[in-house]
Amino acid sequence: IVDYRLPGSDQTASTSIYPWSYLDKDFIENDFMIQKSNIENFDFLETNESAKTINVAAGRWYVEKNMIIHEGYEVTAGAGTEIYLSNNAKILSYSSLEFIGTEENPIVISSEDSTGQGIIVINSDQKSLLEHVHFNNLSNPLQGGWELTGAVNFYESPVEIYYCHFMNNNSEDSLNIIRSEFSIDHTSFSDAASDAVDVDFSDGTIRDSSFAGCGNDAVDISGGTVEFEDISIQGAGDKGISAGEATQLAGRNIEIKSSQIAVASKDISEVNIEELSIENCDYGLAVYQKKSEFGPSNMSVTGLSMDNVDVSYLIEIGSSLIIDGQDIESDFENVFDILYGDDNGQ
Repeated sequence: IVDYRLPGSDQTASTSIYPWSYLDKDFIENDFMIQKSNIENFDFLETNESAKTINVAAGRWYVEKNMIIHEGYEVTAGAGTEIYLSNNAKILSYSSLEFIGTEENPIVISSEDSTGQGIIVINSDQKSLLEHVHFNNLSNPLQGGWELTGAVNFYESPVEIYYCHFMNNNSEDSLNIIRSEFSIDHTSFSDAASDAVDVDFSDGTIRDSSFAGCGNDAVDISGGTVEFEDISIQGAGDKGISAGEATQLAGRNIEIKSSQIAVASKDISEVNIEELSIENCDYGLAVYQKKSEFGPSNMSVTGLSMDNVDVSYLIEIGSSLIIDGQDIESDFENVFDILYGDDNGQ
């Protein structure tokens, strides 16, 4: 708190100081995002200049310092590859990843001591491909004043993810996709500390995938166009599916169990779902406005079944919910406050 008095005034006023972390004098030198590629420091990386590939040799590798991969290559890894991050190490790649394991012998990216800070792929024009990869016990990249929220991040970098597992990740998001085209298929997410998947301003599909034990949302979408099909969600601490900031969401054959809120459409989002099953949830369907710069939202569901749901619908006045062609009356004000009160819910 600072007490102050304006010149010429006898009155003293007080104001709180906005907290800001100490800025190290070596911040520029240590800025992670401007450091040069250092692949020559890792003897298990094999570069082929003619093919423009960087191959991760099969084997178990322990990485205790940041790995930075320059642009213009394809980073490949196959079955039998295991990378264990520690000492706050992270992997930053400006090139696409082609990590293809097998069901019997998946690729493993993990941290045995919970200090590994995960993976970032940024500004790669070429599409990444992840198949049979296990991401386990990772945290989000953080260094100095720079931070991303996902244990695995794709920023303006398209990606396809098949038969992968995201487990026990200690980050705001297990997987964060930002302004990138994507597809997720036959992939599982379990025991996420907060959100399992966070999609920001990206278009793509999520199919034949499962979510279990998420501390917050199973899938949080903002400003994207996303299709869901054959999805199972169990044990989301907040929302099973959250659509916000003008998201367009189409879903089919979705099952949500034991979550606080099954599906939420907010801030001029449009959610359309066919065949939705909700079981053992506090709230079924919530349609509302959260942010003042947006507006009401809409949701339409056909083939809805509910069992043991405390409050089936929360529809804010101005928003709309249609179930099997029938309008459900909107008779609530300030739905966000009803759901979260003084908490910082999303």
